[in-house]
Amino acid sequence: EHYNNYENVIFIAGGVGATPFSSILIGLLYKMKRGEDIKQKSVTFYWIQREYEKTDFLSNVLVQWAVVNRQGTFESNIFISCGQQRYDFRSLFLAEGIESAKQGSKGKSISSMCCANVYWGRPEWDSLFLNKTLKLRQKDIQTVVGVFICGNDSLVNDIYEVCENYSSAAVKYDLNTEHFWDIIAVSYTHLAG
Repeated sequence: EHYNNYENVIFIAGGVGATPFSSILIGLLYKMKRGEDIKQKSVTFYWIQREYEKTDFLSNVLVQWAVVNRQGTFESNIFISCGQQRYDFRSLFLAEGIESAKQGSKGKSISSMCCANVYWGRPEWDSLFLNKTLKLRQKDIQTVVGVFICGNDSLVNDIYEVCENYSSAAVKYDLNTEHFWDIIAVSYTHLAG
């Protein structure tokens, strides 16, 4: 519930790390549906997933968010990090096919079916945090952004670095981590012992 301490939050999930965030997103969604105010002015969700098919797990929640997201509070971004590299021909043709589907299906795209921006490859965190920082600085206020991450150590280290690099007097990124893998290991050890 620490996310309630922030007006601007970024949730970052690696694979199954999306599970705890789905509960948070559902809770915020139901508050909005009941007409209750939520403290958050912006909620940005990044999910790094190896396989596109597994994104169905959250599609219902993301569709519901799109319906209540009239003020643009919520932004969802899914990164598919499977074997293809960003600039190889398979990825290029896949991206081209998705763009064709967007144009040929009367405005509906594959990515809009789950109400998220879908990207192939890994996120460019420097670019994403730079854009977020510039957007918040335009508002000419000092703000602290709660960054919540549930993922592996490599992802946590990357996010720690960008939080440090882009924090300033105007915009500070406050990192909160959850090592989902450690919870599983501890739970398994407890059950086995």
